[in-house]
Amino acid sequence: METYLSDQAVAFLWAVALGGGLGGVYDIFRVVRILRGRDRPILVFLEDLLFALIAALATASCFTWTNFGQVRLFLLVGEGLGFALWHYTLGVFIGAVARWVARFLRWIGRIFGQIFKKIMEFFKKPFIFLKEWIKIKKSKYVERRKSHENKTRQKDESRR
Repeated sequence: METYLSDQAVAFLWAVALGGGLGGVYDIFRVVRILRGRDRPILVFLEDLLFALIAALATASCFTWTNFGQVRLFLLVGEGLGFALWHYTLGVFIGAVARWVARFLRWIGRIFGQIFKKIMEFFKKPFIFLKEWIKIKKSKYVERRKSHENKTRQKDESRR
């Protein structure tokens, strides 16, 4: 079985494309992390594990398809080169945009949070008034009930 240089060049280009694609997949995970804010270490571990599985399956599939399953150093270098090209070009831009969007969404969240708080305070006032009114009515009812019981007791004592 002969291996031609043109076949190796095509396999190398596919490896570079795969590396770039994996860079895009990694950026999806990175954007989700940026938008989520603080990360729990277990979530980061699980995301990294999922990315490693995706990368391993994609690499195995690409090498099987392009090079009959043979792992060659130039293919791994091509994949790393593609990943690095993505990460240091589009990845930088995507990361910057994601951080800007995250800051913007947090700012919007603070603004709407303040507005929501004021709206809730406005709508709470009638219920607070109603609660106080019920408390006053209840205390007056309790006072009248005690007064009535005292009068009834006094009448019963006077009859004896």
